[in-house]
Amino acid sequence: MRQPMASMAPSIGSLLVVLVFVAGMAVGAKMVGGW
Repeated sequence: MRQPMASMAPSIGSLLVVLVFVAGMAVGAKMVGGW
């Protein structure tokens, strides 16, 4: 654990990717479905 940021960066990056993906899906569904 000498480099905690180096080990946390991949998990934070994947979390951001998932959040962006979910946000994009929600916006797309709202625009298409009207909810």
